[in-house]
Amino acid sequence: HRFQHFINATQHLRPEDLAIRDAFESDPAPFMSGERSIFTDHSIREMSLSWARNVIETDREGGSIYGERFYALKYEDLLTHPFETVSGVWQFLGVDPVGLESAIAEEMNYNPDADYQQEVAGDLVQPLEKGKRGSWRELFTEHDKQVFKGIAGQVLIDWGYERDMEW
Repeated sequence: HRFQHFINATQHLRPEDLAIRDAFESDPAPFMSGERSIFTDHSIREMSLSWARNVIETDREGGSIYGERFYALKYEDLLTHPFETVSGVWQFLGVDPVGLESAIAEEMNYNPDADYQQEVAGDLVQPLEKGKRGSWRELFTEHDKQVFKGIAGQVLIDWGYERDMEW
């Protein structure tokens, strides 16, 4: 979400956020190694809270409204086990997955979001590997990790992103 704001919502960024964006674009190395944060203290707190609230509320409301017709899908599962994950969705929908494996294999080689971001943000997104699972870990400083753990760490564990708070 941070880079989405850097690319498509700069009008909503505070001056200190714009300074971080400009510094990242000029020299991404300290950000990619966890030496320097892509977040202000305010933004890491707000984004942690927003992410945790979104995951919890979506799951709770989806289950409440749709009951057994609600299916939770994780992006990371699509990356690590694309055929199995999409097959599960198709089975949930009652669709026969004939021809699905080859279609998924073909689709996994194309990332239109990466193309779009490259077109509109060029140098800003060049160091980022789109569609990589867990890339947030590389971008978090120790301070970012502690803030996120304090706000949303249990949600990471509950959803299977982490086993414990030792990440």
